[in-house]
Amino acid sequence: MSAREVIGLVMRREVGDRLRNKAFLITTAISLLVIVGIIIGPSLFGDDGPAEWTVGVAADAGLPDGFATALASVAGTRDATANVQAVADRAAADRAIRDGDLDAVVLDDRTVLANDLDGALRATIEQSLASAGLADALASAGVSQQQAAELLGVDVAVVTPDGDDEAALETSFGIGFIVTVLLFLTLQINGASILTTTVEEKSSRVVEVLLATVRPWQLLAGKLIAMTILSVGQLLLYAGAALAAVSITGDVTLPPGSPMVVLTSVTMFLLGFGLWASVYAVAGALANSAEDAQSSAGPIGFLAAAVYFAVIIGVVPNPDGVLARVLSFIPFSAPFAVPARAAAGLPLWEFGLAAVLTGLGTWFGVRLAGRLYSAAVLSGGRMTWRDAFRAEPIR
Repeated sequence: MSAREVIGLVMRREVGDRLRNKAFLITTAISLLVIVGIIIGPSLFGDDGPAEWTVGVAADAGLPDGFATALASVAGTRDATANVQAVADRAAADRAIRDGDLDAVVLDDRTVLANDLDGALRATIEQSLASAGLADALASAGVSQQQAAELLGVDVAVVTPDGDDEAALETSFGIGFIVTVLLFLTLQINGASILTTTVEEKSSRVVEVLLATVRPWQLLAGKLIAMTILSVGQLLLYAGAALAAVSITGDVTLPPGSPMVVLTSVTMFLLGFGLWASVYAVAGALANSAEDAQSSAGPIGFLAAAVYFAVIIGVVPNPDGVLARVLSFIPFSAPFAVPARAAAGLPLWEFGLAAVLTGLGTWFGVRLAGRLYSAAVLSGGRMTWRDAFRAEPIR
């Protein structure tokens, strides 16, 4: 068979084994449930929706004419609804409060009757009294109702010192954080799987049977391609589940840049996963047991943790900073830094350059890993990374 046919055979074997592996299926199912639960959970088990207040107004309260309108308007800014009812006298007000028919009764412009008054309702009543009183004062000064409404009903936009919209910035921060965590979880789960299966094949001497008919680099290539396909498939499955959950709840509005985030996440992970996976495969080949594998994978875990915290601390909060740009062009960190930056907007040329550099880094990394893998996989015992670099590869 040709090298391509051998690699394809190994790839199909690895994919079939993984899809029949209960641990892989259970982990994927649990991850899907967690993603959907995080999105749908708040709408199912959260609060009962916007607050609804019923406020009484004493007949002799002497409030400004626009109080009811101002109360409804101010309550709306707090994601609440406020209704006003007339109360005949103080006795009726006391009875309504004791029976729980009213949340509060405004006796005059300085006194509110209530039991355990909600802080948000108190602030709403105070602001409404002040707004309605000011509107009356403006009307007395000859200001029209339309002019008064324009003066009192100011809707401000919150921006950052850099001129960015605060709400959009918070949304991009949240998406960047979630994408980064999701990518690293996928890497860790599937990287650990490569590490484990490689150790099992070596310790059980199955690899000796395989290498009787295929070359080490062909075996490694088939494994990496299979795991890359499965990992990207998981990411697409997670993204589809998240989008479906969002469409069901209707409570979350995805920003316009969401398709770009999905595109960059899949592209960069597709280009960069092979680099990480090859390192995990070499670590498994260096070990002779599960215990040895933990030691061999130690440097990988340290590197992964360093990249993870660098992206979370340096890229997600400041996607246009110097550190964010540097990490975008390093093959080991680019698959995680670029999608996080895409959530806040990423120049197309930077995405293209990062993709090219990551692809080249993966190609060189896989070539080097193939040499180390072939030197270590038939060593018959545990090897160190230094020994692997010094050893002659098996052709």
